[in-house]
Amino acid sequence: MVDPRTRVLHVATTAAGGLGTSLLSITRALNPQRYAVDVALGLGHALDSAFEPAGIRLHPLPLSRGIHPLQFLRTLWCLYRLMRREAYALVHVHGSEAGILARLAAWAAGVPVVVAELHGYANRDPDSWLERSLYRWIEQALDRRTDAYVAVSGHVQRQWLARRICTPDRLQVIHHALDLAHCPDRGVGPRHEAGLGPRPVVGTVCLLEKRKGLMTWIEAMPLVLQQMPSVRFAVVGDGPLGAWMARRAQALGIADHIAFLGWRQDVADLMWSFDLFVLPSLRESFGLVLLEAMASRCPLVASRVDGIPEVVQDGETGLLVPPADPVALAQAVLRLLQDPPLAARLAQAGRERVERCFDQARMAEAYNALYARLLDRRRSDQRQDHGN
Repeated sequence: MVDPRTRVLHVATTAAGGLGTSLLSITRALNPQRYAVDVALGLGHALDSAFEPAGIRLHPLPLSRGIHPLQFLRTLWCLYRLMRREAYALVHVHGSEAGILARLAAWAAGVPVVVAELHGYANRDPDSWLERSLYRWIEQALDRRTDAYVAVSGHVQRQWLARRICTPDRLQVIHHALDLAHCPDRGVGPRHEAGLGPRPVVGTVCLLEKRKGLMTWIEAMPLVLQQMPSVRFAVVGDGPLGAWMARRAQALGIADHIAFLGWRQDVADLMWSFDLFVLPSLRESFGLVLLEAMASRCPLVASRVDGIPEVVQDGETGLLVPPADPVALAQAVLRLLQDPPLAARLAQAGRERVERCFDQARMAEAYNALYARLLDRRRSDQRQDHGN
């Protein structure tokens, strides 16, 4: 029996970090009665195993982050064959590498509708003028092969429009969101124990990369310990900065206070074990992990950069500090650890803000409406072409 649903393919470079979490959330949010959803991505991350149990068919790609010309050619050929074979009506791309390759493949395969999800500008902020110019030229060329863009924050929307890559009428903001059914409210009370040692526990969950501001956070830790020697730090995630962080912790004499937990499948549970959450990013298009902390009633400190102020209201749902400032970061952490009523007030307001503004139902409505509009318009255009 032929499946009457519209076939949709999401393509991402990897399922690492917030991009992978948001990809899973978006694909779960699409109307299962209307859309049959597949995902193609480069494997190698813990979240890879979550797609098929959610009813989403997974297609592995020979793809990873970074510039790898021979790998790109293989991936382009794999995507072209997949799109021709499966005859997708809509392809939705995520991330820099996948975004470029999948749009080229979709054009070659004749995919009717292409949507580009903008998680940032080229998923990086290159210092090289040549690299910035090259990405801008590629994106401007691909604009002709892109029917609509979704920016994950107003910051990303402004960034894209300032570079004149696309017109405002084809770019809308849809914030990330959480399925609160997977983030039940455990209420106010003692934080959950997770074998992390003495309390209080200050946690961080992110890719271990320079752009996450982890060098600043390591330098802030001794300042926190000078005032509160019992604090323990949990670092959840993996990445190229992990080995440096371990060495720097040893050099600072604070290694015994830090638990490096690597990739974890139980981040939702870990959030309930943290007394405080920190995200010291230097660049952050949105910060989905901040929603997870807020949903877990975990008071938080984050950098005042890019899209983070769209998520965290300074002094209301968390504290925001300047990036790359270990003293300010340490002071904000100590302020919340030493003022439990303030921390509790921010935590309560954070949970309420997620329920009010970032519930998955709101996001699902936006994506389903976008797909319906684009597909209906394409069908109308095809009828007009046949009529002529």
